[in-house]
Amino acid sequence: MEKEEYRRNPPKRSKAPERQIYEDECILPFKSELWLQLKTLICSNCRDIETLNEILSCLRSIKSRDSEKGRLVLDATYELFLAQHILMTTNCDSNIGKEKLTRIFGVTVSRVVDHLYDMQICLENYRGGTIKEALKFFKTDIDIANYRNDFVHGNMPSFYVLYEAIDKLTELIIEIYWKAFDGDISWPKDESNNEMKIVENIQGILDIVKSPDTGLSNYNNFINQDNVKKVRHYIITNCNLFIKLLMTTKNLIIFENVDVENNITGSYTFVPLSHHLITMKNILKLLSEDGDVFELARFTGECAIETENEYIKKQYIYWTSWLVKKIVTEKLIDEWEVKELVKLCIILDLKECLDKILENYPDKLEEFASSCMSKCNEMETDDEVKVALYLLLLLY
Repeated sequence: MEKEEYRRNPPKRSKAPERQIYEDECILPFKSELWLQLKTLICSNCRDIETLNEILSCLRSIKSRDSEKGRLVLDATYELFLAQHILMTTNCDSNIGKEKLTRIFGVTVSRVVDHLYDMQICLENYRGGTIKEALKFFKTDIDIANYRNDFVHGNMPSFYVLYEAIDKLTELIIEIYWKAFDGDISWPKDESNNEMKIVENIQGILDIVKSPDTGLSNYNNFINQDNVKKVRHYIITNCNLFIKLLMTTKNLIIFENVDVENNITGSYTFVPLSHHLITMKNILKLLSEDGDVFELARFTGECAIETENEYIKKQYIYWTSWLVKKIVTEKLIDEWEVKELVKLCIILDLKECLDKILENYPDKLEEFASSCMSKCNEMETDDEVKVALYLLLLLY
């Protein structure tokens, strides 16, 4: 009867959570207050027994709540401060005490170095480096690798050498993690929301510049606007994302719909609105100061090559030409970057831009441009020219 009942009504099994969530939706096993208290203790130079006890107690509390394995920096921190605690509670004057400490220090150095090696693998996403390469990556004394290897293979380093190694490793862990991490344990921010904010600030700049009373044709007035300050931050932190959103978000700089006002219909040449020109001029200057003007021209040119929509293509070609002329006239980029622009100009048949490049770089690029043009003339069709030079653009 019991078996029959079990088959009819099997006990419900609790589903293991995919990710442990802590109080206040924290994704790490501690509160910010606890971590900041621990950071203060670790970053201080105080190494008395009471401070060491509190540091180890906090670390044990965090580790006991943690469902995840492999918090490498926390493990390394615990090893180092446990070794210092043992040093404070052991008689270093006796031979037995010193031998005991030497062996404990050897184990600590070995474990911490192994943690650093694993950390480099995680950060660099590769396997196959040496222990010395890992220490070099973290900019610490590579001789520590020799001490670790000697200990692992049975050749005991001296007490003082290992003690100094622990000091250096402690300084390293504090520098790369405890001083760098501000204790933010909130969920990662939605990138799409961040992208929306970038677009909103670009649109805000366009709206302000469009107003006749702002006087933002003056660059000094322009950079003091709140929207511009936020855009400058985006340029510094993620320039490529800013450029992508600037040139691909429809109806910011590039219009999606045919508009007679913008002269994109029929055989007419595209002419941008005046406030777009002023905005792009100022954004180009922002990029020359804090970003990458070459990437803006290159990305816009590639959009012109890849876009099939005739009306959008005209806009991309216009802005590519405008950017190239501005950049080479003001000589904002290196010679190899100018060569890439030469290839773009040949692909898009921007003869005026080529003339402007050769005017500003007459000695260095005339032969290169002639070589590219001669290769084009050997091709049978324009499509072959564009494909060949586009591949050259990517691989050169």
